[in-house]
Amino acid sequence: MRKRPALWFLMGAVACSAVASEGIDRLTQLHFTQAFGTPFVWFGAISIGAMVAAILLTQVTDGTGMRGLAVLQVGAAVSAFVLAASGWFWPAAVASVLLSAVRDAARPTMITWITERTEPGSRATVFSFLGQVDAAGEMAGGPPLGLTAERYGIRVALGAAAGALAGGVPLLGLAASKSESASVRQAATE
Repeated sequence: MRKRPALWFLMGAVACSAVASEGIDRLTQLHFTQAFGTPFVWFGAISIGAMVAAILLTQVTDGTGMRGLAVLQVGAAVSAFVLAASGWFWPAAVASVLLSAVRDAARPTMITWITERTEPGSRATVFSFLGQVDAAGEMAGGPPLGLTAERYGIRVALGAAAGALAGGVPLLGLAASKSESASVRQAATE
């Protein structure tokens, strides 16, 4: 990790996503039932749509590396904001499908990028640290988002989650630039 600054920026972006994830996971269905009176059967349809979209997005982002991950993060932030702000069911449902899909597609893209840029001897440690950052972010973000939902409403909490997701975008941009400059230096020395 000390040799690869891009990994530090990636971990910061993972922390931002983790802060948002607990609120999104716990509040989305509640938002649909309270705001739109959504029947439970729609949650299955939204989940199926998200799985299909995630498969397609994973294929599109395969091999795009950190730039693709940054695009997915932008998509997640925009989708979370639309989900929070929409007063109509259909835009919120589409946003929910896209939000789930980009979050699911981001994981294999990130895992591939880490695998390609870490030595076999330290790879397990990096993945372990990644898991710890994710868990710490969820613990740090879940209670404040829940309290925000309780005091100010679910839409405000989902909007705050969208802001946390947006906070990861510049970190992924920095990780991409550090990764590219490291690749250029490595190619120059070979």
